[in-house]
Amino acid sequence: ALDAYRCMLTSTLALRKGVQVDQAVLCLEGQDDQQECLRLASTYDFELALQVQGHLGARMQAACAGPLAAGSVVVLVGCDLPTLQAKDLNDAFDALATHDAVIAPTEDGGYGLVGLSRAIPDLFAEQCWGGAQVMGRSRLALRNASASWQELRTLWDVDELSGYLRWQASVKRPREEIF
Repeated sequence: ALDAYRCMLTSTLALRKGVQVDQAVLCLEGQDDQQECLRLASTYDFELALQVQGHLGARMQAACAGPLAAGSVVVLVGCDLPTLQAKDLNDAFDALATHDAVIAPTEDGGYGLVGLSRAIPDLFAEQCWGGAQVMGRSRLALRNASASWQELRTLWDVDELSGYLRWQASVKRPREEIF
């Protein structure tokens, strides 16, 4: 599992070279005792930051707060999205030029990318993160905030064994070369 995560994280960070942004931040949950993430962040021109404690929504809201308060837009992505491309990230930033939010839904009912041009506090309210209702509840929060948003193409993520097997089947290299 750790090897798969490393591979997907590295692929996600590598997308940075195809996206023109002023700042990219790799947010960690927990310590980087072996400085592995620090090395990756440096390699791909990311800053490193620790996530706040709390549920996923609280961590995402905290990650958005600083850039939004400074007048910037922010796009968050998971690192478990094998089909994410630099075009998706560029499309997200383009959408934020005219919308309050942008989201890329995932096939399982959640989302793998969310971007904001203004704070929408209830968007990240505590809910069953990873559940099939996340995208529906997020749409409701956006409507309730009178926010404009654009949805990007639907992605799939690696949350369970079936996603892992799908990812393995999509990788162009033999499994032995990945690990």
